[in-house]
Amino acid sequence: MANVVLDTAYVSSPCRLRSLDNSTICSGRIIEIDNENIVVRMIPELRSVIPYNQSLKLSILNNKLGNRTLIATVFASTTKIVKLFDIKQVEDFEKRGYYRINVSLQGKVMPYSNYSEPSFEKISANELLNLSDDSEAEAKDRDVAESRSRINVNIKNISLSGVFFSGPINMEVGEKLIIEIYTPMGKITLGAVIRRKTEPEAGDIEYGCEFEPYPDKVEDALWKYMMQKELENIRNARGGYTP
Repeated sequence: MANVVLDTAYVSSPCRLRSLDNSTICSGRIIEIDNENIVVRMIPELRSVIPYNQSLKLSILNNKLGNRTLIATVFASTTKIVKLFDIKQVEDFEKRGYYRINVSLQGKVMPYSNYSEPSFEKISANELLNLSDDSEAEAKDRDVAESRSRINVNIKNISLSGVFFSGPINMEVGEKLIIEIYTPMGKITLGAVIRRKTEPEAGDIEYGCEFEPYPDKVEDALWKYMMQKELENIRNARGGYTP
């Protein structure tokens, strides 16, 4: 007997269906898992069915078993239920390419050339106490200058591999920057490279950026926020209804 495509313990988990370009189709709850298929009850109901053979992203939230992102194909659909087959597992490293959420967050951006992390040399306690006022003043001036170089931006969507934001800053494709993202769970600071730039007729310039490599603990914080936001979106889409 073939293995089930997903642990049956995921039955009743909230989930969201998206198109491959990350447009939200519906939210719902998994009601059945077998050897080949996953069945989702859509909440609220759709106005029209999802076409047969359409490929989708299925994002599943389950705090105990772990959140999952799968690629699936529609076998059958009504306005209430969709049956999915041809389930493809998306490994952790593939989450970066498949999973992106729309957000509305404040952030700060600074050109990489203006950013300096403090470096601390091994000095004795006496030497530390005898640091001159001039040194402290210089450090303060540097901090103030760095603070002023941070530009407020609006974070519009985010993934584990990059971010899309708009703001009153003029940089070029290929330039590196530091971006601070302010989430309800705290600030996340990442290095990034501008990969796309759009200058609309009105409003701020928009940038699509790819993150530079970052530590596992930063990825954990970013993924945790994304999952919390996704669960919030699913609940809102249901109008607060939880079966």
